[in-house]
Amino acid sequence: MKNRYRFSKYDYILAAVLLIGCAVRILFIGQCPAGLNQDEASNGYEAFAVMNWGIDRNGVENPMHLIAWGSGQNMAYSWLAMPFLKIMGNSVLALRLPMAIMGCISVLVFFMLINQLCDKKQAVWATVYFAVFPWHIMKSRWALDCNIFPELVLWGCLCLVYYMNRQKPIYLYLAVVILAFSLYSYGTAYMFMPFFVGGVWIYMAVRKKITPKHFAISALVFFVLALPVILFVLINITDLPQLKILGFTIPKMYQQRFSTVTGTGENFFTGCLSNLKDLWNILVNQGDGLPWNSMAKYGICYRLFIPLIPAGIAVSIFERQQHSFVMHWWFVCALMVVAVTDVNVNRVNIVFIPLGYYIAVAIAFIAKQHKLLSCVTLAVCLCMFVLFGKTYFTDYNQNIGYYFYHSFDDALQLAESCDTERIYIGPDINQLYTLTLFYSEINPHTYIDTVEKANPYAAFETVTSFDRYHFYLPDNIDISENAAYIVPSWYAHLFSTDDFRITQLEHYTVAVPHN
Repeated sequence: MKNRYRFSKYDYILAAVLLIGCAVRILFIGQCPAGLNQDEASNGYEAFAVMNWGIDRNGVENPMHLIAWGSGQNMAYSWLAMPFLKIMGNSVLALRLPMAIMGCISVLVFFMLINQLCDKKQAVWATVYFAVFPWHIMKSRWALDCNIFPELVLWGCLCLVYYMNRQKPIYLYLAVVILAFSLYSYGTAYMFMPFFVGGVWIYMAVRKKITPKHFAISALVFFVLALPVILFVLINITDLPQLKILGFTIPKMYQQRFSTVTGTGENFFTGCLSNLKDLWNILVNQGDGLPWNSMAKYGICYRLFIPLIPAGIAVSIFERQQHSFVMHWWFVCALMVVAVTDVNVNRVNIVFIPLGYYIAVAIAFIAKQHKLLSCVTLAVCLCMFVLFGKTYFTDYNQNIGYYFYHSFDDALQLAESCDTERIYIGPDINQLYTLTLFYSEINPHTYIDTVEKANPYAAFETVTSFDRYHFYLPDNIDISENAAYIVPSWYAHLFSTDDFRITQLEHYTVAVPHN
């Protein structure tokens, strides 16, 4: 009994790694990244509206997919955010908590998965890297709806490997439920999931890891859970109208965006090669130029570790890790998605966990060769992580505030407190209407009854006004009008201190006439 409960040094290392991995994903998420992205706000408001009124901002009752801007947003993250918003109210912290919690869970899940494929020592060393994986840290800290897709696939893979190793059907059915739910998280899942699940079923059948009975039941469960998504795709590529099923509405988008998931260009194969080349450029440059996806100095997976990707593939193949097929097939299916997708980091996020897995496998292989190498490996990972963390929570956070509309919530609260008839927000920052909806907790019926749009039924609608909020500046600013103005701070010169009471915040300025 004494030996049974004795902790090894790897248990202590793992505990420390899990603690660090969770801390860096969840601490200060209400303040870092500073501000709130328009897509985060959109999903947050839809969760708030459906939770309280049963409709989204387009009047769709209990949608299984959101019309949102016009061409759609996925619903899964809004469902997950609802209990947090219900308990904590509409806040950045409440909106981001589900993503952060999922990121923390995934660090443990990654260890559990690797521990099923190889020994515990290697699994611990692999988890050291995953815990400090830059892409995974950054994507876990803001509530972009598509970023739960790779998490769900990772959890599903763990359940699949558990089933193959232990032959307990509960793990198979849990895997099927998780993987089917991932279809509601992002559009690229529509292509990825049939190939991935189909390939894994074939693998299990060949290895005699699944009986015809369990195959039939799991396939049926997957099909039933996926049916609303199948109907959604059919409705939006044909002339079929939206329909209701089991209390949920399957909506018809104003415009469909399936071109981002079906390849573009006159020559399909040329387009595929071009998309794969774009992924290669992202790996070489360690980013897509979008500041919310990576930091220049550290990239997606730390520039130093890029050569470990092919090394990890080789190690994983030649060591014949049991059931590592699941990860290899994930990578292959992810590359298929990349080939037919207009590439940026968000759209091809499904490829990065397999890449992180290969780096982690290579690091584990290096660490197990010699005690000195393991110490060097740990030191390098921690050094890169400390430098990354220092930059992320200081300079990066200060800079990202510009892109995430930092201090707009304070500006809006200040303008609303002035009790004016109108609030003008501009110029040329239409994305702020979703933040206004989220922070002000507008009744969706009020929004629907009063909204005006410059291009209704477009793929990306431009909202010009709703209720007392106007998302432009009038041609002539009339000081006699009972209105407050919110502008980016570099437009503060439009308002004279003789005529307006001006409050300058970090990125925004609020101006209210003295009268």
